[in-house]
Amino acid sequence: MSHFTTLQSLLSGMTAALDLSDGRTSFHYERTAYLSYRIAEECGLTAKECRRALYRSLMIGAAEYLKECSYTARNLHENAVYLKDIGKTMRQLLPRTWQEPGGPAQDAAELHPTLKSAAKFIPKPFLLDGIIALARKLEPEIRYGEPALKQGEQACRTVIESGRLSRELRVVTERLAKRDLVWMDLALGKELLGTLIGKELSLNLDEAVSLSQLIALIIDFRSPFTRMHSAGVAASAVSLAELLGMSAEEQKKMAIAGNLHDLGKLRVPASIIEKNGKLTEEEFALVKEHPYFTYQILKRIEGFGEIAEWAGWHHEKMNGKGYPFGLPERELPLGTRIMSAADVFSALTEERPYRKALPKEKVLDILRENVEAGSLSRGITELLSANYEKIDSARREASSAAGKRYLQAGMKQSETS
Repeated sequence: MSHFTTLQSLLSGMTAALDLSDGRTSFHYERTAYLSYRIAEECGLTAKECRRALYRSLMIGAAEYLKECSYTARNLHENAVYLKDIGKTMRQLLPRTWQEPGGPAQDAAELHPTLKSAAKFIPKPFLLDGIIALARKLEPEIRYGEPALKQGEQACRTVIESGRLSRELRVVTERLAKRDLVWMDLALGKELLGTLIGKELSLNLDEAVSLSQLIALIIDFRSPFTRMHSAGVAASAVSLAELLGMSAEEQKKMAIAGNLHDLGKLRVPASIIEKNGKLTEEEFALVKEHPYFTYQILKRIEGFGEIAEWAGWHHEKMNGKGYPFGLPERELPLGTRIMSAADVFSALTEERPYRKALPKEKVLDILRENVEAGSLSRGITELLSANYEKIDSARREASSAAGKRYLQAGMKQSETS
């Protein structure tokens, strides 16, 4: 299948979403991955090995985010084991070709000779963690907004003086402090991954679907009540798209839009998502922001123009009273109308902290009420009602698979808590 987007563009979107999760605005995850690449360069690794350090940094950052959402380790060993389990679950969602020798998801087979003692303070099994751990130590020490070169030198000095580096990495850090380009790049803070990997990895549509499933895992992992939502929305939307005669390519784009429609919810605290009761005005105002951030992040990804509209506009309404843009009916494309119906349908058929999953009759009643209120498309809702069992079966199958992934990654919590 032909080119659809690039790895650099999609990863930039993912790091922007991860930054939303704790209110960061400093491109933390992207900067840490960038530093991992530059440190690997200073260690004398090949370009391919440097890129592997970059990809691995992003994967570990995502895994750390998932771990923080669900689990508190009692010791370093538990932490390392749990991260390994999350990593296995994440790798299952990556394109198969990526896990072949030389692929971006393959772990390094051996530790580079100059790093043999670099990982002595890092829990295994990850073999490049000496480099990545150094990057993770350096990035928070940089005070952005102040002279870049001064901050680079100070950050390196602080980490060296901590006394926790191996002799090899201490030497590497001393050399890195003198690389002006690195600190100037970090001060700019934009398109960092593009300066290193450019468009070398072209993604086809199938690979983009796989990666959107991985990002959906990150989106939904914070709460057991959302662990299956994105998968359910995607499956429902694809079923509707098929019934409406959309092409196979459009159906795959619909799957991506469904997987990523709640990307902006990474900005919403889990306490609000799991609240058993009515939201306050302030809480609901925060929730209403999420489709805006979904749209803004997705529209920056190459090839995601339609997907951004379908996903980011899923709370717009046929009567023009939706949010956050208040778009009129004439501006809502078919994909957006499908996504809106799929989102409401999936939410009603899922268990939530404040209620059980609703039965078919109640779901249909609420869908009809939404149509009469001007929220949902009449034609699409009628199509959903007429094919309820087919669409609900697809939703339940996809939700079940997502639930299993959630349990695989989260099982250590119940075993050790």
